[in-house]
Amino acid sequence: MERNAPEELEISCGARGVVGCTRRFRGETAGDIVDAARDHLRSEHDIDLPETEVILQSSESLDAEVFVDRFMNMGYSKRAVLVMRRLRELLNVQTPSEDEPRV
Repeated sequence: MERNAPEELEISCGARGVVGCTRRFRGETAGDIVDAARDHLRSEHDIDLPETEVILQSSESLDAEVFVDRFMNMGYSKRAVLVMRRLRELLNVQTPSEDEPRV
C-alpha cells in the first residue's frame, strides 16, 4: 500500500492479485478503499465480495487455510476470497506472503 500524503492511502488492482488491471484506488480510510475496490471488482472483474465491514473485521488469529475455508463456506468463490485476503493484507491486517496465489 502506498501513502501519497499522511492522510491518503492508495492501492492498485494489480497489487491485490488481479493480473493485468492497473486501476488504482485512493482514500482517507481503509473503508473508502474497500468500498471503491468492491464496486470495481464487481463491475469489471465479476468478483463479488462481502460488505466492507465484513472485509475489515479482524481475523488475525485465522491462518490462511481457515480464512479461505470460512469465506468459501459463505458462498464466495476462491478467486474472491484470495482477492479479499490480499486486500486485507494491503490494509495491514497481516503481512503479505511471497507465495500468495494470483488470480
